[in-house]
Amino acid sequence: SVALRAEPPTPSALRRAAAESASVDTENATGGACSRFYAGLSACFGRVTATATTAENPLPEEPTFWQQAKFSCRCPPHGYVARWITGLVSILVLYGTLIVLVGENALPQTCELVVTAATPMDTTEAANVSSSVPENENSNSTTDSIVTKSCHGGNIFGLFVLFVCSMVASSWSKKLNLPPLLGMLIVGCILGNAPEINVARHIRKEYFNKLRELALCVILLRAGLSLDPNTLRRLSAAVFRLSFVPCLVESFVSAAAARLILGFPWEWGFMLGFVLGAVSPAVVVLGMLKLEYRGYGVEKGIPTLIIAASSMDDVLAITGFSLALGIAADGSGSSGNGSIARALFRGPRDALIGIVYGAAVGALLWYIPHRQHKRPIMFRFIFLVGAGIVALLGCEMVHLKGAGAMAVLTLALVSGYGWRRWDGWCDEKNPMLAPLDTLWWFMQPLLFGLIGGQIDFEKIQPGQLARGLGVVGIGLALRMAASFLCVLGTNLSLRERLFVPFSWLPKATVQAAIGPVALDMALSKQNRNDQEVDWASQILTIAALVILLTAPIGAFLIAFLGPKMLQRDRNWEQHHFELSARQHSGQHTRARTAKAAAAAVAAVALATASVAGRPGFLRATANDCRRDADE
Repeated sequence: SVALRAEPPTPSALRRAAAESASVDTENATGGACSRFYAGLSACFGRVTATATTAENPLPEEPTFWQQAKFSCRCPPHGYVARWITGLVSILVLYGTLIVLVGENALPQTCELVVTAATPMDTTEAANVSSSVPENENSNSTTDSIVTKSCHGGNIFGLFVLFVCSMVASSWSKKLNLPPLLGMLIVGCILGNAPEINVARHIRKEYFNKLRELALCVILLRAGLSLDPNTLRRLSAAVFRLSFVPCLVESFVSAAAARLILGFPWEWGFMLGFVLGAVSPAVVVLGMLKLEYRGYGVEKGIPTLIIAASSMDDVLAITGFSLALGIAADGSGSSGNGSIARALFRGPRDALIGIVYGAAVGALLWYIPHRQHKRPIMFRFIFLVGAGIVALLGCEMVHLKGAGAMAVLTLALVSGYGWRRWDGWCDEKNPMLAPLDTLWWFMQPLLFGLIGGQIDFEKIQPGQLARGLGVVGIGLALRMAASFLCVLGTNLSLRERLFVPFSWLPKATVQAAIGPVALDMALSKQNRNDQEVDWASQILTIAALVILLTAPIGAFLIAFLGPKMLQRDRNWEQHHFELSARQHSGQHTRARTAKAAAAAVAAVALATASVAGRPGFLRATANDCRRDADE
């Protein structure tokens, strides 16, 4: 055996062991101190934030106003405070993105005076240069130098401010039970005329024209898709009478009144008449749906009658306006030098061209893209909107101003007919309406804000304004009489017949879309006629004023007179339930999709179980997944 003798540790080993022991003790002491410090800090933070959290301070069952106000300010953000914070952050992020993308165009407008050397010119040229410079600026034109005003930026900034302010005004109008478009229009008037904040004046004309054309295209596509030829054939004669007679009566009466009172030529009078002849689906349809939701007039189908007629009323007004615009643009009317025969030929020719284009492209969209495509709805929407924009703007480029609107309407009508027939689409299941509504949500504040910003209050003369309101009053009075006569042969009572003319009163959407078109046409002519510019400015002003007057009054009369003059359905509770189920059909579709996805997960789980050799456990998991989807 070998005896093993342990050698004594060396002094260096003893020192290393002592150092390691001291380091472990130090780390333990430091770690304990850090843990105690963190625990104390957490406790202190909890005591400080205990009064600011909703979890520690729940709302009482019957809170007072101040308790609700204090609770709404606690964290995490919720309710109105959370929505306002979200909106503010969204505005800041969007504006920062615009600054990064477009640079100085997203900044407020800045102007400076630029002095340039002048070349020898005669007195007439000097006068022309001096007249082109605004009088309120310190600018002059001499033979030595020319002082001009140079402005930068403000274009995208004006659009951004107008959009944000219009959306805020829209939400406030809803809280006051007013049409949202009324708040947008008022904001546009303020931002276009108030000193120091008139940012709407900095928006370039071409931007406004293109945005207005896009909004009009969306309106026409929505109107065309909502028209079903088969349904129109089955509707009663009262719908057709209510669609055509009041609009034609108001248009012709307003045209005659404009010629007698305002001195308009016939073609310009008819342009004003058809601008005033259309009702606003944005106000009428919303008001009638609210009455239908509460069961008023449902038994006799009054809401359906008025809603179905409103779309065709707009189609007729836009078509008539386009024909009158084509005659005035050609200069063949009473104010031009062309012949009346040429004017009468131009309108039907433009309408026929628009119908042929819309029918051909609409029929093409029945087959392109094919139904087995991976994303047929997306490509159909792209083709539909793209073909509509090409028709509306392209006809204007080739001087066929009366063909664009008819082409877009025919395009939507024909394509929608094919999709209804072969794909089974209807108004409740038409996947094209949702993206169009989203596009309209974006275009609506810009449209009404810009139309308000174009009105120059300084140029409005009280005499012309009074005469214009007289034309509007005469047209509305005879329109209401014609609306009452259109429902005489129906089974409606006297009170219900009296309600129809008041529900046919609001005007907004079409007036905002086609009101500025005449002014754009007059300003775009090579040989500009100052008299035509004045007539077009009057049409724009009257269109804006009729929106301000009839939209809130009409919405109020529908909500106020509906419960008093319409009979309530005896089974309105069941009808209310059916409407609620129809409105939540999208949620049910998503629920069915979730259930199908859960069933697929269950199938995958069962297949995996057969491979893993544990079918019991995974089969129970799959059953739980199905049960959750059903719930």
